Amino acid sequence: MNKVLTDLKKAEWEVKQLEAKQDKTIVEHVHVLEEAKRVTDRQLAEAQVELQKQAAYIRSLEKAKARLTTEAEDLAREKSNEELAIRTKEKKARDQEAKAARALADLENERRAREAAEVYVRRLQNELKDSQAQVAEAEQRMIGIQKAKDNLEIELTRLADETEAPTSFAKLQRQYESKIGQLEQQLEESDLAQSAAARIKEHVDRQHAEIRRLIMSSGPKDDSFRNRLLRELQLADEEMERELTHRTPGRHGNRTGEQLMANVTPTKSRSNGTVRFKDSVTEIPRTPDRHAQVDKLRQQVQVLELQMAASTRIRQYLETSLREMTEELQNSDGSKQSIESWRARLAKENARLAELLEEEAEARRAAQAAQLDGVQAMWDRFQNTIDQERESYTRLEESRKALLVQQRAAQMEVEDQRRHVQELTASKKQLQNEVNSLKERLDAEILAKNDEIAIKRSLQARLQELEITSSATSTIHSELQEAIEAYKSKTDEYLKRYEEAEIKRAKAARAESFARRALADAEKAQAAIVADRQAAEQRLQVAENRVRELEHRLEDEGRESSDLEVLRQRLAEEMEDERKQHQQDIAERDFAADQTRKKYQGPNLRNSAKSCSLNATR
Repeated sequence: MNKVLTDLKKAEWEVKQLEAKQDKTIVEHVHVLEEAKRVTDRQLAEAQVELQKQAAYIRSLEKAKARLTTEAEDLAREKSNEELAIRTKEKKARDQEAKAARALADLENERRAREAAEVYVRRLQNELKDSQAQVAEAEQRMIGIQKAKDNLEIELTRLADETEAPTSFAKLQRQYESKIGQLEQQLEESDLAQSAAARIKEHVDRQHAEIRRLIMSSGPKDDSFRNRLLRELQLADEEMERELTHRTPGRHGNRTGEQLMANVTPTKSRSNGTVRFKDSVTEIPRTPDRHAQVDKLRQQVQVLELQMAASTRIRQYLETSLREMTEELQNSDGSKQSIESWRARLAKENARLAELLEEEAEARRAAQAAQLDGVQAMWDRFQNTIDQERESYTRLEESRKALLVQQRAAQMEVEDQRRHVQELTASKKQLQNEVNSLKERLDAEILAKNDEIAIKRSLQARLQELEITSSATSTIHSELQEAIEAYKSKTDEYLKRYEEAEIKRAKAARAESFARRALADAEKAQAAIVADRQAAEQRLQVAENRVRELEHRLEDEGRESSDLEVLRQRLAEEMEDERKQHQQDIAERDFAADQTRKKYQGPNLRNSAKSCSLNATR
């Protein structure tokens, strides 16, 4: 009891250690979450810096807008006095035609830009929907993984109660699958074995009944006894050979055939001069050497069957995983890094598959060799048994003849013994009295010995109870220790997997929210930029119209003064500079929008790639 109490205290101490380890794991999880928070804060700071840059760019655009407005107003004031003199009908018509053509071209460009913007917005919406679908799929997979985890814990608990603690989760799964396949095969083969056993048993019973009838009907001096007995045994031998060749050898059929063929040959024994027959099943299975050989063969066949079943299932799993990886490789984005990683993974899986195929072939060859060896050894033992029985029949026939001679001599001895018995009868009466007195003494001694034997038996029973109690206590202690170690390892593994899944899920959620905010900001910035662009283009068109009107006026007046010529050239240069500046601003704005789109699209692609890799790993 003290030992049991100490063992229980040790178990409680180990449970406390496990609780402390769990608390330590929780602290580590807190540190991991803090690190993730720091990363998120850093990304937020980068986004704020980017927003500040965009704000500065918008302010510069506003300054350019104000400058263009003032310059346009100056031009309007300078050219207001010259508008009535330089307008003619003919040039007004040409101006209107050119204006209409430019307006059509601008409308076409604006339509194309609007269509491109709509396509870009639709693409962003599709990407957002895809990311939402991926997040929903990841959540569904997490739910499925949690359910599978619960089912697996239940199954592992049941297996831990029934069998020894496995070394790894993969080994448990392989043992469980091989056990299911083995039980199914044993169920099918047991039906075949039962039908074959019933058929062979019926045939053997008929043969035994015929042999017994022949032996009982033959007299002691029957010369054909030996020949008829050997002929019947030969017929039984040939019938068994035909039955064995017609049966399909299975993995467990060898053991069934060995147990059935041990019942074929009958043996003969004498009791008080009477010949009795009984099946050899009462003699052959009692030999420990044959039991050991049969058990050894069974163990070898079972081990080989487990190896073959495990290798077959692993091969099927690897083939399906190889096909899935090939499909994923075809559906990948086509980057060089992903192709190289998939190639390395494919090479690794191919090498593993080749090794397993080679191991499977070796296991199959070993199983076939073991089956052939077991059948041959079983047939040799059957032939040896038949030979031994034949020799025993020969010896019994010789002993029968010797017994006839001894019977005649015994009759003469009986007559002598009768005379001797009559002489001994008188001495018997004298000894009877002495025997009665000795019986009384013997009864008293027997009673005393019985008391001593009862005391010894009670002591032995008590000793056996104590031994059983001690063995049960040690067994309980060892089982408790093994269960604690198994649950410890499983708890660590499941906690680690759960933490990784939670971290990845949180990262995916943060990335999705960040992408949504970035998309909304980009849409707002795009709308503002498009509005500014339209306003600037309208102002530019007004300024160009005014400049053209001034140019027409100057041409009609015949270039009245050099000041107007210089002014016209200066206006043309300024308009050209403004056009170039406007085109440069548009290019910079498009470049900034493209860079912003790429910057926010990159984390989404990386998150989607991480989620795809996580799904493939699961």
